[in-house]
Amino acid sequence: SPRSALELLLEMERRGLCHEGDLGRLRRLLRLGARHDLLRCVTLKRPRPVSPERVPCVPALGGSCPSPAQPGPENWETGEPGG
Repeated sequence: SPRSALELLLEMERRGLCHEGDLGRLRRLLRLGARHDLLRCVTLKRPRPVSPERVPCVPALGGSCPSPAQPGPENWETGEPGG
């Protein structure tokens, strides 16, 4: 019997139970076998990058919300060329 997750996946591939082109069957088998720790390895979605601007602040939990930076006149667009 396989001792690690990698050995399990390799054995399933050897037996023809999964291949790179069709991960649907593998996902179903992992769900049935309660191997939720491996489901993230066979998803077709890529993880989304986390942007620091999107992190919510929760002042009620003792955090502080940074105030958004206000653009100064030096950053204003005048519509004049070269300015």
